[in-house]
Amino acid sequence: MQLFRLKYAVATGLVTGLWAIVMGAAVAWFPAADVAHVREDGVVTPLPARRAPSVVTPAYLPPDGPTNPMGVARGVVPGRVAWVYDQRATAWDGSATQFWGDASVTDLATVRAMLSQALRRLTGATNDAAAWDALFRQYNGTNNHGCRPGEKVVIKANLVNHADYPGKSNRAMVTPQAIYALLDQLVNQAGVPQTNITVYESLLRIGDQVWNVCHPAFPNVQYADGYGLYGRALCVKDSNFLIRTSNGAVVQYPPTCVTAARYMINLAALKSHEPAHPAWSDAFFVSLCAKNHFGSLCGSASSFHPYIEATNAYATYHILPDLMEHRQLGGKTMLFVLDGLYGGLGAWNALPERWQMAPFDNDWPSSLLLSADGVAIDSVGTDFLQYERELRNDPLRGSVDSYLHEAAQITNPPSGIVYDPDTNGPPARSLGVHEHWTNPHDKAYSRNLDSNLVNGIELIPIWLPAEPLVEYLTWSLSEHGNSNGVFEPGESLALQVVLRNSSPVGDLSNALLTLSAPAGLVISNPAWAVGAAVQHCDCIQLRGRHASARRRGCRRRHGVQWRVRSDGRVSAVSACGIHQRGADAGRHAGDRRRAGVEQQWCWRADLRRAGQSRRHDQLYLA
Repeated sequence: MQLFRLKYAVATGLVTGLWAIVMGAAVAWFPAADVAHVREDGVVTPLPARRAPSVVTPAYLPPDGPTNPMGVARGVVPGRVAWVYDQRATAWDGSATQFWGDASVTDLATVRAMLSQALRRLTGATNDAAAWDALFRQYNGTNNHGCRPGEKVVIKANLVNHADYPGKSNRAMVTPQAIYALLDQLVNQAGVPQTNITVYESLLRIGDQVWNVCHPAFPNVQYADGYGLYGRALCVKDSNFLIRTSNGAVVQYPPTCVTAARYMINLAALKSHEPAHPAWSDAFFVSLCAKNHFGSLCGSASSFHPYIEATNAYATYHILPDLMEHRQLGGKTMLFVLDGLYGGLGAWNALPERWQMAPFDNDWPSSLLLSADGVAIDSVGTDFLQYERELRNDPLRGSVDSYLHEAAQITNPPSGIVYDPDTNGPPARSLGVHEHWTNPHDKAYSRNLDSNLVNGIELIPIWLPAEPLVEYLTWSLSEHGNSNGVFEPGESLALQVVLRNSSPVGDLSNALLTLSAPAGLVISNPAWAVGAAVQHCDCIQLRGRHASARRRGCRRRHGVQWRVRSDGRVSAVSACGIHQRGADAGRHAGDRRRAGVEQQWCWRADLRRAGQSRRHDQLYLA
């Protein structure tokens, strides 16, 4: 082990040295002459026009390597990030004519269930109310009390792409369903009165696409934005609490709805950020929980951008640790949430794109991530974004995680900057723990590898539903007992389907199979319940009257008989399955007989028909 640590340290040093050389060769975008002038009243002189970089910034190469935690983990379970994934939450077709926030497209019930499960796994609680109590008590530290009567909660939601109140936008930002689910939890589980909750976005608007979903259910919640029209309150700056960049360049102020609150929930979107202007095309960063606070300023955030972009070298001043440390912003945050139901991968105003990485497999990420550690959750979000963009040959570039290095080590940061954004003295403790995963397939961090470690990130994946999603890889029909190569009326056919368990958790029984017909063939009932179970199997093949799944200990059989009708359609006639003998017999949906006894069932194929599934290549629980 000591030899391994020595080799790892040498390798890390070489990577760090190489990165320093590369970054040292890059030309800085913003020399000292470009620093904005700030008057005592907080008015900022605009920065000069940006200049395009003279060299191409290299692809993002973190100098710390994998599973090398820095800083000190925070949270009920320190360093824990809960990641819940449920493909059923999202059904947007990706078109401009369908809005991803519509109730018929993004399923509210599924999102609510996702948030509930993530809260419980994040805190280790057995119910939602206990999870909230644990979060409030953890935030209050030695005071050890929950949310008290009269204490207010603000939700900072990333709604930067609401250009107007009416209309709908498909640009990447927080979904109405995520906001609704969070309000539902606060009011009905945490017991916070609606009148003590504010949802805000200080720069732009809270559009009708959020208002029309959330306000009818939670009419006494305050919704505050930068314009204050149509029932929304206006975000008014509180001059008593300045936000000063620690390099002395810019002064801003938070809104009064923030300063009046005791607690904050940071609800950000899982998205990267790059400018839409071609002259700025080499400026990259991630837009996660820390960056979400650009919408906590009562004034333009443009003067903050020079100190965030990844063209800046590691170990230089970064503005995000100022926002993460400020007592009215990061200092009030008890819970960090990343809405990754759709996510974003390009410019700040780009439309979401389907993700290629596993387990998403060219579909929406359909995920929520939760943590009480603001550094840890942004670290995980950065790993997700970087790998997905690598798959697209469009990697993030530069020092996109340098703010996490600074925040994790803020008491002695690599830059040497004394971070004191609210002039109440430098921070006394780390803002959280930062590290990178082992690899994009395992997605493991230090405390996943060794739960006895006192520091590091622990990523907890939660796959919903509890049973796995199973996809069919191939299927085919063949004549049963007749080899003339023609499917004739009344002739029996043999069906062969190859299934694969696409998630590592749970058992599957009574799935819904949806088949799309090949050319020249019409299937009268394409959605059909498969009675066989897939229990920890990589695949199951259905052949002829019966089929077996024997990999990794499975001993279940299933058969199906199809018949060609006189009109040329193919329909399933009957299906029979034999449940394996053992303690789990009787788990089949709808079967209530005693477990441990061999059981057999048969039914008509269309008896369990439940309509088309959202994706033709998936099996869903019926």
